[in-house]
Amino acid sequence: MRKSVFACCVVVLATLMLAGSVGATTISFWHNFGGLEKEVVDSMIETWNRANPDIQVEGTYVSAQGRGGLVLQEKLLTAIAGGTPPDVAYFNRHSTASWAVRDSFVSLNSYMEASGLNSDDYLPFALKESTWKGNVYSLPFNTDTRGLFWNKEMFAEVGLDPETPPTNIEQLDLYAEKLTKLDARGRLERIGFVPWRAQGLFYTWALSFGGQVYDEVNQKCTATDPKIIEMLHWMQSYSKKYDISKIDTFSSAFGAQEQNPLYTGQVAMEINGVWELASIERYAPNLQFGVSHIPYPHSGRNATYSGGWSVVIPRGAKHPEEAFEFARWFAGEEGQYIYCSNTSSIPTNVGTIERLQETATPNWQMFLDLLSVASGRPVTPEIDLLKQEDAINYDLVIHLKKTPEQAMADLEAKVNKAMERWK
Repeated sequence: MRKSVFACCVVVLATLMLAGSVGATTISFWHNFGGLEKEVVDSMIETWNRANPDIQVEGTYVSAQGRGGLVLQEKLLTAIAGGTPPDVAYFNRHSTASWAVRDSFVSLNSYMEASGLNSDDYLPFALKESTWKGNVYSLPFNTDTRGLFWNKEMFAEVGLDPETPPTNIEQLDLYAEKLTKLDARGRLERIGFVPWRAQGLFYTWALSFGGQVYDEVNQKCTATDPKIIEMLHWMQSYSKKYDISKIDTFSSAFGAQEQNPLYTGQVAMEINGVWELASIERYAPNLQFGVSHIPYPHSGRNATYSGGWSVVIPRGAKHPEEAFEFARWFAGEEGQYIYCSNTSSIPTNVGTIERLQETATPNWQMFLDLLSVASGRPVTPEIDLLKQEDAINYDLVIHLKKTPEQAMADLEAKVNKAMERWK
């Protein structure tokens, strides 16, 4: 009798478990996290699945190409066109508008309103990147800021105060000259500063010089802004003074990770992102360094470029409601706290930022403070073209192949012509 009762209980339990499994909705989540970040995200998915038996998430790693995640975006575009997209995807936030205008993503407005998700929970510049014509198409996830890193030992070596970085362009130029070393044959042994190296991007410096690359109100490229032209002439002053061919030859020997030229003594100062703090801790723990805001001219402003990613629901997703529930947790205060407290990323959720400030180191706090002067990329359907063309023309200017005036006129003409189809 006891055996039959036990057998019945086992059958009932198995039936209930099967019913629960059958009743669960499984959603797919494509991402390109690798290494430590993937470990963190995998644990986040496990945490969600334990707490939400009715909505189970299957994470799928999709190879990324560099920092831009081009492979992920190409596969996502193909899947959307073929009617087989994932329910949720990790997406480079600044490209949101270029995909939204092509009806590739689901608008999240109604979901946000129904769930009570407040747009004020996110940093304004991040939410702006996620929005096109009043519709939110992606939920901001992480971000970053960029600043000046300097080697304190090199400063002391040449008689500069190791605790006092340059704060304006004039000082930066003087420090760069003083920190540069040549050998007996006039070849570079150490260069004080290379404006375009690391995160010295076109858009980074355009902001610091007070220039406007793009007019979002009129959806028009404005790269011929006099302040951007001024910035590019300053850029060329380094190409001429230190000889761009010598800089290229010297730079070709630069390594990555533990061979970063700032660590090895080949470069004294560089513009880089908050993630570099984790790299220094891992590869150069004894490096004596400092961090500060990016120097800017008297006519410019204290500014930093901030990038970052988001989560989207592709058009054609089979389970959009369940996908949104996961997305708002993943990109919400708790999800961002788990991720950012275990990586070097900065959150876009205001509540998460407040929580992380309680344990922030002075250097990390400096990068958090820069959020008050941060700007994302311009919101435009042609952001990918703008980014591609500003990089091409930036390089031509640096290598003295184009004048700043010609390069920016070419950039404006190409982007504005492409924008005609969206007007």
